[in-house]
Amino acid sequence: MTFLAMGSVCTITLMYILCTDCWMIAAAYLAWLVFDWNTPQKGGRRSSWVRSWAVWRYYRDYFPVRLVKTHNLLTSRNYIFGYHPHGILGMGAFCNFSTEATGVSQKFPGIRTYLATLAGNFRFPILRDYLMFGGICPVTRDSIDYLLSKNGTGNAIVIVVGGRCGIPELHPRQKFRDLEEPERLCQAGFATWKRPFKKGLILLCWSPSLVVLRGDQHEVYLGIVQGKHCLTGTWIVSPSRADLVPVYSFGENEAYKQVILEEGSWGRWLQKKFQKYIGFAPCLFHGRGLFSGNTWGLLPYSTPITTVVGEPITIPKIENPSLKQVDFYHSLYMSSLIKLFDKYKAKFGLPETAVLEVN
Repeated sequence: MTFLAMGSVCTITLMYILCTDCWMIAAAYLAWLVFDWNTPQKGGRRSSWVRSWAVWRYYRDYFPVRLVKTHNLLTSRNYIFGYHPHGILGMGAFCNFSTEATGVSQKFPGIRTYLATLAGNFRFPILRDYLMFGGICPVTRDSIDYLLSKNGTGNAIVIVVGGRCGIPELHPRQKFRDLEEPERLCQAGFATWKRPFKKGLILLCWSPSLVVLRGDQHEVYLGIVQGKHCLTGTWIVSPSRADLVPVYSFGENEAYKQVILEEGSWGRWLQKKFQKYIGFAPCLFHGRGLFSGNTWGLLPYSTPITTVVGEPITIPKIENPSLKQVDFYHSLYMSSLIKLFDKYKAKFGLPETAVLEVN
């Protein structure tokens, strides 16, 4: 629950210290903050010690969380992990890739994982340092560009596909969805649309540069661009090549239960207004109580979360991709993700008849 409260608590605490006899401590930190402001955009400050804290093992065992490796990853390459589904808070993504609780460094030796999250989290004092110690980076153009082109090889950026715009309609069996209003998201000037948005499209490719698509400052997707034009999805472009790795996390959507607001209700109207003007849609969700699983609270339900890392997909560099090529690589990624789901669904708690829904 750190992301729900720690940023505000840290900010209020720092302001309070400024009003006490210890104000010099807070002033010194603020001076350091100004000097250090761009560090999150340049790989941050990973700490093996923080990532190995014993508390993360208790966190792992609570659900429990498990990481499954299916293929080796070469240290001579960079990778983008497309993590599905988003869930409410991405509990499995944090445990597996921002801590050593499930042994990610042992399972993928020589690979440094960076979990990408909202850039706004790095504007909060103290919280930003806490996040960087775990290897968490902002999902921004500069940050991803640095990790993929200026930080050597062996980097794996984990992008939790879906984000805040998809959360309002996230059912336990609904795995991921795309944005409904992509045209308005290109107003920042990073890209223009070359063809109508194809709903349900989650495309990962590199051509002529690796592209990380995000719907807005709270939304992340992957895709192809040609020059300054998006062939599909929206914008953030990184000029470095990386292999694409589909990742599916069984049980992620069951960590919390969400209150689904009916279409036409005042709550649904409010969500859409927030999404349109603020950039994200607030949602109502609950977990279990502190002392009883039969009461509502903010603790996640202790349901098993198993994250399966699939086979890397190498995309050749194509200087001027055609729409046919775009569709081909989109189909290739989607096919790989669905195969990964179908192969492991029965093993990790779903019936053989379960189907991965793409909305």
